[in-house]
Amino acid sequence: MPTLDLLSQVLFVALMAMFLYVLYRRFVAMMMKGRITGAYSRVISCHRAGDGLVHISLDAAEAQSCSIRWEGGAAVELDLKPGEQTVEVDLQGADVHQVHIDFGNQQVARRIEG
Repeated sequence: MPTLDLLSQVLFVALMAMFLYVLYRRFVAMMMKGRITGAYSRVISCHRAGDGLVHISLDAAEAQSCSIRWEGGAAVELDLKPGEQTVEVDLQGADVHQVHIDFGNQQVARRIEG
């Protein structure tokens, strides 16, 4: 009988520890709610414009720089203003189907349409 009593006490302590852990995690989540924010940009469209040119429409959340890379080509560095804008990138005659855009805090890979 003392073994069952000891086992029940151990299980009760373990259950209370799990309960306190869950409450602690919920408390931390509640305190951090609304504090973690980020400014993310988005790629609206990416399509061919002919003669090795690609038009990329971007919506920048804030003024920032970004780099556009593609397979077999050098990276193009751009300075973006806040808001929606379209940039024209010369692929230098490469037959490219995908571009990689690095905003610093996020990286986006997009397929070229058209």
